[in-house]
Amino acid sequence: MNKIKVISLFLIVLLFASCANNNLETNSTIIPTTQKNTLISKANKGDIKAMIELNRVYLFPETKEGLELYNKWYPLVLKSNNTEDIMEFYPIFTKYKKMFINADEKYENILETAVDLGSQKALYILSSHLIRNKQYDKLKKISEKIIKEKNQDKLITLHNIYLFSRQKNEAKKIEKLITKTNKEYFHSLSLNDKLFYTHLIYLQPREKGLEYNEIIKDTINSNDPKLISGMANVLFDDARWYRAKAYLEKAVKLNDKDSLIHFNLANEYKIIDTSKHKYKEQIIFHLTKAALLDNYKATEQLLEIFLKEKNTQAYFDLKQKILKLNESKRALADFYYKQNRITEGDTLLNELAQKNNSQAIISLARSYKSKEFNPEKDALIDKWKNFVLNSDQVYLKEMLKPYLIYREDIEFKNKIIQKQIENNNITVLKELAKNTKFSTNIEKDEAIPYLQKAASFGDVESKYLLANKYNYYDKKESKKRIAIYNELIKQGDIKAYKELGTAYSYAPSGNTKEDVNKSLYYYKKAYKNGDKSALEDIIVYYICPDCPTYNQEQSEIYINKAIEDKNANLLYRLGGTYKIGKIVKRDKKKAIQYYKKASELGSSGAYSALEDIYQNEKEGKNWYEKVVPKKVQTYEDLLNESSKKNTKKNGK
Repeated sequence: MNKIKVISLFLIVLLFASCANNNLETNSTIIPTTQKNTLISKANKGDIKAMIELNRVYLFPETKEGLELYNKWYPLVLKSNNTEDIMEFYPIFTKYKKMFINADEKYENILETAVDLGSQKALYILSSHLIRNKQYDKLKKISEKIIKEKNQDKLITLHNIYLFSRQKNEAKKIEKLITKTNKEYFHSLSLNDKLFYTHLIYLQPREKGLEYNEIIKDTINSNDPKLISGMANVLFDDARWYRAKAYLEKAVKLNDKDSLIHFNLANEYKIIDTSKHKYKEQIIFHLTKAALLDNYKATEQLLEIFLKEKNTQAYFDLKQKILKLNESKRALADFYYKQNRITEGDTLLNELAQKNNSQAIISLARSYKSKEFNPEKDALIDKWKNFVLNSDQVYLKEMLKPYLIYREDIEFKNKIIQKQIENNNITVLKELAKNTKFSTNIEKDEAIPYLQKAASFGDVESKYLLANKYNYYDKKESKKRIAIYNELIKQGDIKAYKELGTAYSYAPSGNTKEDVNKSLYYYKKAYKNGDKSALEDIIVYYICPDCPTYNQEQSEIYINKAIEDKNANLLYRLGGTYKIGKIVKRDKKKAIQYYKKASELGSSGAYSALEDIYQNEKEGKNWYEKVVPKKVQTYEDLLNESSKKNTKKNGK
């Protein structure tokens, strides 16, 4: 089997977003004619695209209605067998996940559903999430399921994941089961997974570039314009501009009606045209093609070329054609504004706004009223401001708000905010609460009603934010805080167990034995229900000799759980606790014990901590050379480096 190269899973989530936005057009969102109730009816039947549209236009789940319905629809998403719809829904849920009970679990379930349906992208993203959160037990369950299925594509992806996470033994087990080559793997992927994979291999360090070049060659022979143009984007990122040009030239022959391919090809010609005239005809040809296919950016660039060259005839020819279009017409309006032809620009935008072009509406509504007497212009601005204010297309208000920054805009901006509050917009309520300053009780009291209202709509994040406003040490406020956590526990939110444990650890009664026992009880409940972060709190209670919960036997049990969980960071901090004598008595032997275990699990900080303890001791050298991979750095080099720079260094 050709080895799949190791990639940085840390980059995967960022990559997921960047792939979606690469070379996007700046097209306006046209306000849909579909009514909200029709979309809700479709979503009630499991139509994920309708759920997505309700987010785009009506900002679901930001409103009370939207949150209630998204909670209702979540199980329908998990029942879907459409991978592409699920992966399109995934980033929306990610954006709003804190609003839901057990947010991380729901997030993982969405990705698991897509994985079960064959999405390799979902498997990469889910695995990176589990590794980042030290959820190796869950990753192991997914691995066992994939091994049982014997799905070659998933096995190859899983092999890559284990290599990255330094679980070499697991990777070797998977490798024995793989019979498929990289080439076969690539061809079996869906279009979106192919594009995702090409970006992954671009980001990888490539030995001789064999796999990368093989896939590039296979792509251009595919006769799939979307795949070929997608690979061109990868080549562009890799500064292989002539190859990218060749790919786009092939793609445009296969699909002459894609404005983005024409636009990207024109820009490839610009990059390689060092003489500024060799590809001039091709640049204008493809920009014109894109402009006539209603591409805003292409029209914008083309008009600038005609202006620079004073090409009047070409300008009039283009103008006559694009006046019948939408985005290209908006580009012409913006061109007029740059030429200070304000009235002509206003006329075009007003025509587009009348046809529900959202960018045209916002451009007119955000216009600044001149101090000069211009009643027609002022009336036009007011007309579209009021349209935004009273429109049921709630996303228009969010589009306009960032532009309302002048003193003259304050009154109107407050009107928009009031409308959003009337529409039960949870996000706006949270923003209002966060924007107040909490230096006095009056200001704190001003924020709390916003959070109470948002929390009453079912927003989980608002409940936690509200709880945080109540003082641990004030008896009345502490009760309110605890009541919120108990309510969340009744609703099934696992995170609340740990928060309740923390609340009792700061009890206003002064940490009585009863409070401490309650705190430990809820930390254990949190850990038992899957909150790995509670383990450190449990261990601290058991190792603390001054605490009523001190129990050496129990501490060993839970420290072993940290080892089982491969929680290197916790073991590193535990070593530090014994090293400096915080909470417990200083114990060099135990500090070394936990630092060693942490370093074996990959903690670079533990290497440095052991270096500080051992210095030139023979025992340290023997341990270091046994644990650290060969040909990386000798023990002596590590010590010399440390003494020279007097800073902690990674001994890997």
